[in-house]
Amino acid sequence: MKARAIDAERAPARPAARAATGPAAQARRVFRRAPAAVALALAGCGCPGFAIAMSEFDSVAGWQPARPEPDVVAYGEEAERLPFPVRALEWSGLDVALTGLFGIEPRRTKVASPSSFARERMLCFAEDAVADRHRTALAVARLSWVLDGDPHPLNQIIAVHGLEILAADVGLDPLQQDLGPVANQSDEAIARAWQPHVLALRDVVTELAHGREPEPQLRDACVAAIAEVEHLVPPSPRDRRGQMLLLNYLAHRTRDPAIVAPAEAALDLVMRRLAADSLRRALYEPRSPAVRDAAVRACCALGGLPAVPRILRLVTSPRASGGIPTAAELDRDVRLTLVRLCGQLPEQVAMRAEPGGPAPVEFLYDVIADGGADRALQVAALEALACCLGRPVDLDRTWADRWWADYVVNRRARG
Repeated sequence: MKARAIDAERAPARPAARAATGPAAQARRVFRRAPAAVALALAGCGCPGFAIAMSEFDSVAGWQPARPEPDVVAYGEEAERLPFPVRALEWSGLDVALTGLFGIEPRRTKVASPSSFARERMLCFAEDAVADRHRTALAVARLSWVLDGDPHPLNQIIAVHGLEILAADVGLDPLQQDLGPVANQSDEAIARAWQPHVLALRDVVTELAHGREPEPQLRDACVAAIAEVEHLVPPSPRDRRGQMLLLNYLAHRTRDPAIVAPAEAALDLVMRRLAADSLRRALYEPRSPAVRDAAVRACCALGGLPAVPRILRLVTSPRASGGIPTAAELDRDVRLTLVRLCGQLPEQVAMRAEPGGPAPVEFLYDVIADGGADRALQVAALEALACCLGRPVDLDRTWADRWWADYVVNRRARG
């Protein structure tokens, strides 16, 4: 097969046998927690392995390695696929032998449902990227791109679950991850400051792509550029994805230890930032309620009980940039998910607020007191508040009103 371009260089295939308690098994357990829509998307998905799954996704989605990513994800009706007999030999090693011996190339093949085909491939390469930093970076870039550029909610949900799998593998809590220094400069000033560094990284990547190690002067400029990754975070998600892919290529293609070690450390930092930023923005940016619901569940699964107050701060605190609703403007399904999550919290967690956001008990009472909420949602909030406070469930909100009056008085006394 012809060599793929820069960012799509595939890691070697792994053996077929996998332990039931390994990362892939953990990923499958994540899938079992997915909503019904995701379960339907998984049905019949025979994973062809990381390299083939990603190559097929790229071909149907229009992702062209080493070229600027499209603004909008638009799936074509055809995908580049190897003949089925060769695909069936994945993991055996015979597929590589046959393609090399007979010069078998992928060819454009019509697919019945391009969007469904892409979803299956996303899940495949996400699972098969587990425990491999190089593969993980390639997968995170594409999943983040789908979240930003794909208008279809189900595809965004699959991207959320793919990122959840990879975040769980590296122990990432997206709500705790530092997204970089808070700059006093404008986005334009940051972009200008980063530009010479990205050019240096690209020059080294070009040398490596042509089989040449960089000259000492270029190598020194590359090392200096890598050192700035921690301090200069490109303002746009597109540029952050590009930054990560350059670092990924450097970390896995050069033999120069002066570049490899800092590139690997920078790649780990940038990859965590990008995955965390994508999941955070899925919580509050204008999206389908089902997508935001999936992001809430993913962030809670990754962050544990302390994640709930952090999620509430993100989704209920208006910001100057707009687009983030107040608690009363949240979609009903998202509010119901948050109510149920709050109801599982012990009292000491439920009473604690993140700076700038409500405590879970405050959020629950806001739902109870919201005259625009339907009765079922208010009943769920009453039950959740009773569970948080360790008291018997009573569907008459009178007790909640009395509790709230005492809570407000005590809160003011503490303040």
